[in-house]
Amino acid sequence: MKLNIGSMVYDLKLVPEIPIESDQENVVITAGYYMPFDEQIQVSLQFPHQIRKVTLWHEVVHAMLDELGLNGLMTDEGFVDALAKQIYGFLEKNDIQKLYDYLGDKNGKTVKTKAKAK
Repeated sequence: MKLNIGSMVYDLKLVPEIPIESDQENVVITAGYYMPFDEQIQVSLQFPHQIRKVTLWHEVVHAMLDELGLNGLMTDEGFVDALAKQIYGFLEKNDIQKLYDYLGDKNGKTVKTKAKAK
């Protein structure tokens, strides 16, 4: 599947698993990867569906920050994870089409329904 992020097009790949990274003190289990030079985002199938969705947004945030040239934030895993969870939660808990309808079309015509949280 293709993802358009900024000026780039990335391949979204579902992979069976992503190798575990470790150093002498830490083991890092990775659910996804943003691979800018391969123009690819990978999400591991070894995790439950909700984690895969959050992981997708985590990797998309990496790509967006990279596109913006914000390398300090792009490599800040805590910031990326927090922002990804906020985006995921917003999209999951709100009916985006109703919100857009409430805001009106390009001619200023609004739909007479109230946008509600899910």
